[in-house]
Amino acid sequence: MNIKKYTLALFFSVLFIGIPTSLFSQNERPCKQRDRGLMSRKEFMEKRSNFIVRESGLSNEETKTFLSVWDELHQKQMEINNKIGDLIDKATKDGLANETEYRELINQMSESKIDKANLDKEYMDKMLQVISAKKLFKVLGAEMKFRRRIFKQYGHESGKRRAEMNP
Repeated sequence: MNIKKYTLALFFSVLFIGIPTSLFSQNERPCKQRDRGLMSRKEFMEKRSNFIVRESGLSNEETKTFLSVWDELHQKQMEINNKIGDLIDKATKDGLANETEYRELINQMSESKIDKANLDKEYMDKMLQVISAKKLFKVLGAEMKFRRRIFKQYGHESGKRRAEMNP
């Protein structure tokens, strides 16, 4: 019973981590994104970068160097998210053959979290070589603030629908 709770918690946490990537980074069908009011991956990244630079007070020189490292980190994170997302999609659509395969999927999901944590640590060290710890702290706060705004802006409609479905 404990394993099932852990499995569900792990599954939903991986899905939650992938929300920004799945909502804003897909550039395959920009017309459908526009129809639903979503921005393209490029627009999202530009808005995020501009917001972070403005909120954290990075200089022009810091901005150029920092954003290349920042974007590289997020590209690698997206690759990890996409890899695990593909595995989850396959398991959801086709199902897996047995309990062992589901266990392996869950292990891969856990490993992807570890990979992302290691990646975060590696890139935090790289970013600290480019900007001060105080500015990096401001950058991280600005990113959280930006994400909250985006979720509020783009999650508003789905929140209404959920409320209508579950009064």
